[in-house]
Amino acid sequence: MLDDGRRYVGDIVVLATGHDTRSSSPGYLDPWVSPASAGIANDDAVLILGTGLTMVDYVLSLLADGHRGPIIGMSRRGLLAKAHRRADPVRIEEREVPFGVDISRLLRWIRGRVDTHVAQGGDWRSVIDGIRPYTQRLWRELPPASKRRFLEHARAWWDVHRHRMAPEVEARIAHALYAGHLTLVAGKIIGIEPNEAGASVRYRPRGQREIRSLEVGAIVDCTGIVKDPRASANPAVRSLFDQGLARVDPLCIGIETSADCAIINRDGVPSRRLFAVGPLTRAAFWEIIAIPDIRTQCAALAAMLATNDEEQQFERFGAQSP
Repeated sequence: MLDDGRRYVGDIVVLATGHDTRSSSPGYLDPWVSPASAGIANDDAVLILGTGLTMVDYVLSLLADGHRGPIIGMSRRGLLAKAHRRADPVRIEEREVPFGVDISRLLRWIRGRVDTHVAQGGDWRSVIDGIRPYTQRLWRELPPASKRRFLEHARAWWDVHRHRMAPEVEARIAHALYAGHLTLVAGKIIGIEPNEAGASVRYRPRGQREIRSLEVGAIVDCTGIVKDPRASANPAVRSLFDQGLARVDPLCIGIETSADCAIINRDGVPSRRLFAVGPLTRAAFWEIIAIPDIRTQCAALAAMLATNDEEQQFERFGAQSP
């Protein structure tokens, strides 16, 4: 059912909602609203929560609007995405990849490949890109405890190396950092108190016990997409949970799906009519946000559904065929 009351009936439904954004928290500005529309004054101190690519985009928007005040990007580790460079992927044979090992051994293997390649005059990016064809299988065969450890301790490091900035963007961000216009802080927010000028923010720098404070005119939430789909504001996704037609995976990073993209219901049964593609299926596929990956996933699902439909047609009418 659509929000205007219209209803459509289909034999198969594929949920392809992309990245869901969380409901805006009180006092936080939406990163998808331009700084000018959000009412940010050019001299305001701006605190941006998160230091990933969404923060990068918002910093560029502020600079394009002529912002003059300080910009502070804060995250648990204060990591910034690496820059992209032209580098051909290293050819890695499937038999060389240590599928099924724990996360410590897997990361040691990746570091070893990077160290060897760099020592030979290569670029680390070539190794990361060479692993890309195997990331979904690596994720699928990781032990559950290793998946949890990766998300808690290594995901941020993987993200900054895997999801990179264009060189032109890197140059602008580097200039803002050098000029002191942008500052990156590794820390955790302890409390936020709104005031007439904006907000007073208390935070703890990473690795320290001391609580510090800063005054800002605006806070922008760039912590990224919804990771737990139960926090989604999308009524289509929420209705599946309400009816028991979907459940969250054990790591709470996506809806649970089978290997063929079927949505698994509250009782653990894969649906024969409800499927999902794209970021919602990250629990099963992990690297499923780039267009090439999603395109491959969609093609495989379409082929499977077409085959199933042919089999059903044969079962229904085959006995009547001459």
